[in-house]
This record gives sequence, C-alpha cells and structure tokens, in this order.
Amino acid sequence: MTEKSLTIIEVIQRSEIYLKKKGVDFPKLDAEWITAHALGCSRLDLFLRFEEILTPPKTLLIRDMVIKRGQRIPLQYIMQIMDFGGIQLLVDKRALIPRPETEYLVDIISDRLGDDFDGKVADLGTGTGAIILSLAKRFPKLKGYGFEKSPDALELFKLNRDRCQLKGNVECIRFDWKVDTLEGTPYDLIISNPPYLSEKEWKEAQPEVSKYEPIEALISEEGGFSDIKKITEIAKQGLKQGGTLALEVGIEHPEQVKAELGNLFDVSIIRDLQNRNRYVLATRC
Repeated sequence: MTEKSLTIIEVIQRSEIYLKKKGVDFPKLDAEWITAHALGCSRLDLFLRFEEILTPPKTLLIRDMVIKRGQRIPLQYIMQIMDFGGIQLLVDKRALIPRPETEYLVDIISDRLGDDFDGKVADLGTGTGAIILSLAKRFPKLKGYGFEKSPDALELFKLNRDRCQLKGNVECIRFDWKVDTLEGTPYDLIISNPPYLSEKEWKEAQPEVSKYEPIEALISEEGGFSDIKKITEIAKQGLKQGGTLALEVGIEHPEQVKAELGNLFDVSIIRDLQNRNRYVLATRC
C-alpha cells in the first residue's frame, strides 16, 4: 500500500481485498473502521473524504493494523477502544470483549429498574467493567460493585472506571466466586455475563475468540454451566427479597437456571436480538 500516494478509498479497497483473503467475516466494514480509527474520525466521515490523499505515516499505520486484523486479532483489541452502553471502554487482551448481547442485557435491566433507581448492584466477573459502568452512568444514584478474579482484568476495569469518572460510584473488588464470599450483601441486583461455553464450543469458535480472548472468561465446566450454577448459589444468599438476578447464558442453559433457582425466585427467560434464549431475569420471592 506504500508504493505511491493513495487516497482513502484506495486504501480501504486494498485493505478489504486483503482481509477477505484472510477469512475475516466483514472485510469492508473492518477496513473502514481501521481507516477511520487511524485518521481520528468517524466511519461516516470517511465517505466525505474518499478522494483525500493519505500521508505515508497514516498509510503505514493503517497497513500495520490491517495486517494484525488479517492475523485474526479482534478489531477491538487492535483499536483498543469501543463504545458500549453510552460509555467508551478501553479493551485489550486482559479481558473479554463486551458483546452486543451483553449491551442488550444492560438495556433490558435498565428498563426494569426505573429512572430513579438508587440500589446496590453487584456485577460478577466484571472484566472491562462494561456492565456496571454503563449502569452507573445511567443511574447516578446507584452504588456499584465490580467483582473480578483476574488481577489483569481488574486493572483494566479500574482504568475504565476512572476514565468514566465513576470512582465515587463504583468499587473494584478482587473476587473468586468459587472460593470467596460475596461482600456487601444484600444487593438489589446481581448481574453477570459469566463464562458459559463448553470446551467443544470454544474449539469451534472463530479464531478471534479461541486464539486471542482470555480462555478463563469463556469456558466453564459441566457443558458451560458450572460458573452459572455457582452464581445462582450466590444469588440465593446475596439478594434482597424482591431483588433481581440478571444473567446472560448459553442458549441451552435457561431451563437449567430455572431449575437451580427453584421456587425461591420468579424466573423469566428472555430472547436476544437473534431470537435465541439468552437471558434469565429472576426476582427473589
């Protein structure tokens, strides 16, 4: 891409061809995102600048990012920043990349909490902090607690919390739900996107997932259900009466969650935007 001066549209076209050869699912879209990121503009702004000639340093920067994407490194890890639920997050290999499915869970639970919610919220396995920070941004009176086992992910979470200016609203707590007791109980809401892939599902996942994202945030024993089951046990002890457990789970898991919670909870199973059973919302009776 550097043998002559190139326009933005030429760089995007060449990048798209390269990424398509490497098996990237959305090569044109990713080429546009990378180019916009390198130029410090929005993706839509590119369409007004297609004939602009790029400087050699910018062309080289885009080339380097495109090569990384061709290696199937996730786009978010290359750009190292993403939007989620009204906030901007730093993202890197220390934590799982927040997904649209998780953002939809935040929307669902936000609608249920009401505008003046001021309760206590525990986000179990917070990772980047996406869930608890987006909720804290929407509900300024909320008191949030992000619990995370990985020290690397916890460090990233703290960076995101401080960037979002939510240090006074959200605490970062090292926590391993397999051995530790949940602090600060009881809670009004316990929310989690825990590991829920089986080892087979992980092996069949795209390289972006299986090669680059932290395996401990993806795989769970017992066909992906082990960590979910542990969280249901925590919820039985850690929620107030009338409090809510909100989970993102694998499509085979909702009925298992319902069975685990028994008659202690009023359980709803909600479909995601692809019409798959994805979320369990359970109210403590």
